[in-house]
Amino acid sequence: MPKSSKIDESRVAEACKAANSLKKPNISRIARDFGVPYQTLYRRVHEQELALVGWVLFMESVNIPITPAILQDAANAIFLRTKKDAQPLSKMWVYRFMKRHKNLKPTSQKPKDDKRISAEDAGALEQWYNSLARVTRNVPLRLVYNFDKISFQPGRGKAQTIISGTERRSNIAEAEYSETITVLKCIAADGWSMAPFYIFKGQVPQED
Repeated sequence: MPKSSKIDESRVAEACKAANSLKKPNISRIARDFGVPYQTLYRRVHEQELALVGWVLFMESVNIPITPAILQDAANAIFLRTKKDAQPLSKMWVYRFMKRHKNLKPTSQKPKDDKRISAEDAGALEQWYNSLARVTRNVPLRLVYNFDKISFQPGRGKAQTIISGTERRSNIAEAEYSETITVLKCIAADGWSMAPFYIFKGQVPQED
């Protein structure tokens, strides 16, 4: 009985890299180009990618988000295990990878106070909104209102990008003290909105 030929792992690694560099790789053609068995290449490519997808989703579930750079490093580490001198994947590989796996998508992440995050109990919020729905079920939309407020200080500026003829850092003066202005806004569920209501600093102290 003839012995099966030994698979060249370095060629398989290069073939996997070539397949992963494409949005819709033709596994059959790549297997022929690199002289590796089709079934071996097909299995390796899909197993590697599914492992990466599972890893990303698991890390997200434990609140450790994976950035494109981290995902790229993880993929490169997989290829380096089988071929030490493999060329690293390009930055575009991550975006092609996400296009192949629709359950992964880029999203922005903003810093947020951990106390606010801890207070966001999904179960409690769902219960609250279910209760609100029961209370307002028979109330006309024009009688359901919501209001919000925001405060700002007109004399205080913020960092921004400007067009300048020099590379010297520019500064803008801001007032040492500025009063606070509060704005109230009210909107009805049917789309009606009240003009903003501004609250300025009082002129005469109020008595109890």
